[in-house]
Formats: sequence, structure tokens, C-alpha cells
Amino acid sequence: LRTDSSRSIAYQLHARYGLPESSRSAAPSLAATSGRRGPDVFRVYTDARGGAVDPSNLVAGSVVRVALYARLPSEVPRSRRGYLAITDRLPAGFEPIDPDLATVASDPGVGDEHPFAALIRGGTERADHVELGDDAVRIYFDSVSGDELCATYLARATTPGTFAAPPAAAELMYEPDSSSYSAAARVVIR
Repeated sequence: LRTDSSRSIAYQLHARYGLPESSRSAAPSLAATSGRRGPDVFRVYTDARGGAVDPSNLVAGSVVRVALYARLPSEVPRSRRGYLAITDRLPAGFEPIDPDLATVASDPGVGDEHPFAALIRGGTERADHVELGDDAVRIYFDSVSGDELCATYLARATTPGTFAAPPAAAELMYEPDSSSYSAAARVVIR
């Protein structure tokens, strides 16, 4: 704007933008994506022993085993694969179970039918710290020596309804561009 006057000038702009029809139904999401230097992360729901369950048809009160599988990127040298953090935000109808509390539930162990049974039972990677919160389970590994690992926890389906299971996230905490996400899911508790 230019003026020959010594007085101030101003302008006001009003605009509106609409997304094209084809993209209105699908909001942008990081679900099922991996950072350039991030681990691939996958989430699997089974029964407590590892048998198949349909997350869209759970019974209130049932115990579910959540397995989080992470495959580490080959581009990141082993010396920089430390401090892996996995965060699984819980569907609203779930609550995590602390198997150390005898009054809550005990971990029945993983049966041979679990898709990651060998990795869970025989894997060398053990979590260094686990936080069981009301809204998320956070699992931390100080070092990872192999190319893959599987972390698991138990949760109880407590509240009937249909809930979103946000993507689980994994990242190498001190490695840039390493945030990755599993697919989102839908959980129905009857």
C-alpha cells in the first residue's frame, strides 16, 4: 500500500478456504507412518494367552493382551539405537492391568498361538521402565541390541461402547526424524 498523505492507512482482508470435496472426509493423519529414521511399529490385540480376538467384538470384563512390535531402522547405527520409547494411548473403554498387584490379575503367560510368542518369550530386549497410566501405557528401553522387539501388556475392557484406539507411537528419543506410528483401530466393547 502506498499513499501520498501523511495520514496512516490500513486494510482489512477477509478470506475463506474450503478443502476439495475429495479430501474433506479424510483428515490428515500420521497413522501407520514411520519417520525417516524411525522404527516401524505395529499393534496386535489378542486374548490374555495370545489367541485371536476381534477388537470390534469384545465383552466387558475381558482381559486383552496388547502386543507392540517394533522393527528398528537399518539406517540408524546400533550405537544410536538406545532410548526407544513406545507410547500406546488406550481406547477410553480400556484400563491397563498391573500384574504385580495380586488382587487385580496375574499374567497367564504367552501361549504358542500368539503371533509374537517366540519374540516375547525368547527375545533379549526387556523394558527398562513401564508406566501404566489411565490414558496411556509408556514403555522405555535404554538400549536395543537387535533389529526387532515386542513389548506387551494386559488391559481390561471395562466400559461398553465404541472407542477409537489412537495409533501407538515409537521413537528413538535422541535420534532426529524418528517418530513412527502404528495404524489406528476401532474397539467395540459389548
